[in-house]
Amino acid sequence: MSAKKSQPLDLLQVRQQLTALRNQYSDDRQVSTKLNNIIVEIAYLNEPRNKEHQERLRAKISKTLTDIEKITKTRHLI
Repeated sequence: MSAKKSQPLDLLQVRQQLTALRNQYSDDRQVSTKLNNIIVEIAYLNEPRNKEHQERLRAKISKTLTDIEKITKTRHLI
């Protein structure tokens, strides 16, 4: 789900990838909730309003994915 910062953010593709990831972790409530939060946040958008908005969305998506990676790694260690 990495895109170059110079490329426009394709929110439809991002939603599809986040939904697929959510389906993969459907049995994990903490992961599903984090993914649902970002999916809902971008659900009504066709595209970012401007470059700043795009960068904020990229940062939120990136943080969500980093959080999920931490959660799933921690679970594998237990």
